[in-house]
Amino acid sequence: MPQTDSDIIALTAQADLDRLMQRVIWPVLQGLQPRGVALSVEPVDEEFFFKTAEDVTHNALGQEARKAFAMILGATFERQLRHWLAQSAPGRAEEIQEAKRPQLQRLVEEIKGRRYDGPEGVT
Repeated sequence: MPQTDSDIIALTAQADLDRLMQRVIWPVLQGLQPRGVALSVEPVDEEFFFKTAEDVTHNALGQEARKAFAMILGATFERQLRHWLAQSAPGRAEEIQEAKRPQLQRLVEEIKGRRYDGPEGVT
C-alpha cells in the first residue's frame, strides 16, 4: 500500500512500465536470445548454409526488437512524464506538451522542484 504522501501518478507510471517489461518485453526477448553463428568462407553443405542464414536472421530480428523496445520504453516514459507534470500544473499543459527535452527538464525542476543531474541521479 502506497504511503499517504506518495505521488500516485508516478507510482502508477512505474507500475505500468514494470508490467510492460514483465508481460511483453522480457518474454519476447527471451525467445530472441542471440545464437552463435559459425562463419565460414565456403558453406560446408546446403543444410549448414540454411542453418547459418536462419541464425543470422534470428539475431538480426532480436537486435531490431531490442531497438524497438528501447524506443517504446523511452516514448512511454516521456508520455508519462508529461502527464505527471500536466496534472501538477494544468494551466501549463500546452507548454508541457510542446516542450522539447531541455525545456522538459527545466519544467520538471520548476513544477516539481526536482533536478536531473545526469546518470548520477535526481536531486
